[in-house]
Amino acid sequence: MKTLTERCIFNRLLPVVMIITASITVACHNRGVNKKSMEVKLSKDNLSSIEEVFSEIDICYLGDTVETEISGVVVSVQMRDGIILVEGSEGVLYVYDYSGHFLGNSKNVRGKGRGEFNIMTGYTYNRYSKQIEVLTPVDLLFYDTNFRFLGKKRIPTEYPEQNKKGTFFRQICDISESRHIMLTSPLEKRQNELVLFDSNLLKEEYCISYNDYEIAEISMQEQSFFELNSQQYLFFPNCVTNKVFIFDSNDESLVSYIKYTGEDLISAEDVKPYKNNRNKMLEFLAFKSAKIIPLRGMGNESLICTLFKAGGTTRDTYTSFFNVKNGNSKTIKNREKGVVNLPIFNRIEGDTLYAIVPPEDVKKMETLSILNKKSRQLIKTAPEDGKYAIAKYILSRRLSN
Repeated sequence: MKTLTERCIFNRLLPVVMIITASITVACHNRGVNKKSMEVKLSKDNLSSIEEVFSEIDICYLGDTVETEISGVVVSVQMRDGIILVEGSEGVLYVYDYSGHFLGNSKNVRGKGRGEFNIMTGYTYNRYSKQIEVLTPVDLLFYDTNFRFLGKKRIPTEYPEQNKKGTFFRQICDISESRHIMLTSPLEKRQNELVLFDSNLLKEEYCISYNDYEIAEISMQEQSFFELNSQQYLFFPNCVTNKVFIFDSNDESLVSYIKYTGEDLISAEDVKPYKNNRNKMLEFLAFKSAKIIPLRGMGNESLICTLFKAGGTTRDTYTSFFNVKNGNSKTIKNREKGVVNLPIFNRIEGDTLYAIVPPEDVKKMETLSILNKKSRQLIKTAPEDGKYAIAKYILSRRLSN
């Protein structure tokens, strides 16, 4: 029987598998970007222990009562500016702070009335306006953290009608109160485009395509942009690729920053035999390929963190930690011998990495040597059916400096 983590990986891969058909139209400019390109080698050899990378693990549970807990399975998570947004399997968004305190959910705004939505294609928390933003096929809706409706704006999409394929935006990131980066997915009419949209002017300012950097149109990248400063963002494309970019909102450029390398790294040649069969492509990437496949990444000015698969099953996942300042790299296997060493991280802030951990995995963390005393006691006294928890992994000085 597949574990919850395996099922989540499989389910995230399934809807977004597609073959590369488009060529690059990216226009890159180097001015204003003071970052040199670097190589990060991904390998499942010479693994490090968790104690070599982290000094402490702290956990807290999400919600205080049954009414404030997530019902169903967690589909995706976003963290930004002290706010956590969790999408449950029933299509509801839950809002917490970094201490696990419940702030609100979207149960009362589901529908077709004013300020309600039935279909959610993307979401985020705008750290400038302090509002939650929800993408639907045609609108961008605004709420406070209690999901009180604040307004909506029409977005530049083509609503799917009979015999006409439209474009849905699958991710959104804000660079001001009214300027938003929106991403399409590989399944859309406008494949893999980065669109800058001004919701005050109701205007699409420009778009950048990154199709040529794809290896396979498959992804676990729920959040693609991570702030470096007021105008530069790390960009991890929502597809299988061997590149990480810097997006500069000042000069509207997308510049290669990280190139993944490694003897067993997947390439476009590896997926060519499956270009006409999506199901075969999925089966190959998720269960048959022993190649190293980058699944998702995140980072800041000091650290690049990459989750990758390296084996024939979804159990064979590893996380690479690359120190930008000194080039040091460490890799840990996420699971081994029934122990969950590392969860799938959702955010890095300073020297702390954050993740939402499912109940069955929280229990397995109890044996980890660097779990602090408070957290160990919380796990011991937790209900048998368990709860979702926020895990905070604090980097050791050897890696964070």
